[in-house]
Amino acid sequence: MISCIITTYKREIDILIRAVNSVLSQTYKDIELIVVNDAPEDVKLSKSIGEALKNCSSKIKYIVHEKNMGACAARNTGIRHAKGEYIAFLDDDDEWVENKLELQLKVAEAENATLVYCSYYSIDNKGEMTIMRPNMKYIKGDTDFKRLLCFNFIGSTSFPLLRADALRAVKGFNEKLQSSQDHEAWLKIAKHYKITYIDRPLVKYYYSAVSITRVTEKRDQGYTYLLKEFKDDYQKYPDILHCRYMLLAGVYLGMKCYKKGLKYWGLAIKLDPVSSENFMIISRAIKKMFKFGGEK
Repeated sequence: MISCIITTYKREIDILIRAVNSVLSQTYKDIELIVVNDAPEDVKLSKSIGEALKNCSSKIKYIVHEKNMGACAARNTGIRHAKGEYIAFLDDDDEWVENKLELQLKVAEAENATLVYCSYYSIDNKGEMTIMRPNMKYIKGDTDFKRLLCFNFIGSTSFPLLRADALRAVKGFNEKLQSSQDHEAWLKIAKHYKITYIDRPLVKYYYSAVSITRVTEKRDQGYTYLLKEFKDDYQKYPDILHCRYMLLAGVYLGMKCYKKGLKYWGLAIKLDPVSSENFMIISRAIKKMFKFGGEK
């Protein structure tokens, strides 16, 4: 069985139900659907969601937090209630393609993989759809764990199918992080388990712009935390740390956060002064690549 977990926070009901229906219409049927509402203070909305879910299916497990706890806490609540051998998450404003779970499960079973991720359809505010695949051109590393130390090429929580026991073994999602929560979870899994990729767009990912200030504040905390949490690994692989610094420089320069961009560029140069990569025009390339799994 696959436990499908949707976390929601003050989302319009019609958009939430769009996500719910994309789960219920999956070609793979041995599933349970858990919806975790992290906005209990809106009592009217909470009741309306419950009624709408009953109209979709009487088998949906609907959980309302006692207080707002954040998206990671909501996902962890879903994990605690999940009974499936596998777990898949879906953001409340995204959709799954109808055969997502079926295709990913086949790959997971055939390759004995703990995490199976995929490409996706990126849909902008105008409704324009683009197929997005992980761009590994600038990523170093001979293992998935090393490559993840460079960059979160797996992307959003809406994309992978995961073995439940492994997700619990790494203690789910870090509730203290304001960003990079998915990246940290994927790193912890890839360090000990096999991950693999299916080159099919299986998710409709609705991208909406967020103010640079807000995104920057959140990203700062997540980026800094990952460098500290995996410090020993980065020290073992200085070429990987150099790649990470260069990527962070590109991200910040692409957002016109020049001070932070130059900071990481300086760290990269200090780590490897003779690298030809230090003088690449990085901002345009990294900005494009960062769209895979970008934050909403």
